[in-house]
Amino acid sequence: MGTLERGQVFPAVRILSVGGEPLLRTDVDYFNEHFAPGCVLAHALGPTECLTVCWALIAQGTKIAEHKLPIGYSLEDKDVLVLDESHREVDDGTVGQLAVKSRYIALGYWRDPERTKAAFLPDPEGTDARIYLTGDLGMRREDGCLVHVGREDFQVKIRGFRVDVSEIEVALRALEGVSDAVVVGRADKLGMPRLVAYLIPSAKTPLPVTKLRQSLARVLPDYMIPSVFVSLDAFPKTPNGKTDRLRLPAPTRDRPEMDHPFVAPRTGMEKEMAKIWAEVLDLERVGIHDRFLDLGGHSLLATRLLLQVAERFKVELPMKVLFETPTVAQTCEILLHEMAKTTEGGDLVRILEEVETLSDDEIRARVGSTRT
Repeated sequence: MGTLERGQVFPAVRILSVGGEPLLRTDVDYFNEHFAPGCVLAHALGPTECLTVCWALIAQGTKIAEHKLPIGYSLEDKDVLVLDESHREVDDGTVGQLAVKSRYIALGYWRDPERTKAAFLPDPEGTDARIYLTGDLGMRREDGCLVHVGREDFQVKIRGFRVDVSEIEVALRALEGVSDAVVVGRADKLGMPRLVAYLIPSAKTPLPVTKLRQSLARVLPDYMIPSVFVSLDAFPKTPNGKTDRLRLPAPTRDRPEMDHPFVAPRTGMEKEMAKIWAEVLDLERVGIHDRFLDLGGHSLLATRLLLQVAERFKVELPMKVLFETPTVAQTCEILLHEMAKTTEGGDLVRILEEVETLSDDEIRARVGSTRT
C-alpha cells in the first residue's frame, strides 16, 4: 500500500484482505488514507498448505499504537502453536515458529518427500491430526491472540540482536525519494554479518547515505540501520514475479553517495589514517570529511580500526573518538593532540605538523639550506 499515490482513494472497495507478511502500523495508516469509511481491513494468516487459520478485522479509521498488529485467534478446526527450535511450545509472549495442528491440512508436496518430511510432522500426542511448520515467526499474547512477527528466513542476527528486515524495508519505502527497498543480511570480508539495503530511487537523483541514515534513525534503533546502501534501477525477479533476493548484487567497494564532495588526504598522517579506514571499512577510498557511520561503521568496526591506529601510531584512542569526532581529519587532530602529550615537549609533533604543510620542493630546499 505504500506505493499508492497521495490522494488516490478507492471508495467502492468494501473489504481489503491482506496476509503473508506482518501487518504494520504504517500499513493501517495507508489503509485509512486510501480507503473509504466503511471499508474493513482483513488481516489473515492462511498458508496454502492449510488455508486460513486465523484472522483479525480492522475498521477504517482505527488508530493503532502498536508497531505490529495481531492476526487474531485460531479458528475452531485449526490449532496454531508457537514452537521453539526443538518443536516444543513456548510461553506466552515468547517468539517462536508458528505451526498449525489440524486434521485438515495438506498431505505434503507433490513428488518432494524431503520437503514434506521437513514441513509436516505427526502429532506427538498420537492423534490423527498433523502439524505443519509454516516458517513464520510469531507469539501468543496472554489472552490467546496471535501476533505475526515475520518470516523465519527474513530474520538476521546483527551484533547480538535479532532483526526482521521487513521492518527496515517498510521504513525505507516511507522515505522521500525511495520507490522500493529490499534489505538482506550479507557477510563482510571477515564474515561478520551486516545489513545491506537495496533501493530503487523514485527519481534519477542520488540518495545521500547521510540523509537516509538520519531519516531511519528517527524510527529505528541503531542496530537496524543498514551499513551499506545500494541503488539499483530494478530488482531481479523470480519466475513468479517476486524479488529474487539471492540474485541481488554484492555491494561494491565504492565510496557511498555523500552530501558533500570527496576531499583527499592532505598530510602524511591523514593518508595513513584514510588508508586504515578504507581497509577496515572495505572501501576503495575514504575522504577526510566522510563520517564513520555514513561509511558503514559501527562499534565492532570501531574497535578493529582503533587497534590498527594504536599499532601504527603507538597511541591508544578511546572509542568515543570515532563517534564524537567521526572523520579522518578530526581523528588526526585528536591523534596529534594525544601524541603531543606523550612526546617530550611536543617537539616531534610540531616538527611533523610543520613538515606536513610543506611541498616536496620546499622540503628539499630547506634540507639543502641546512647543508650549506
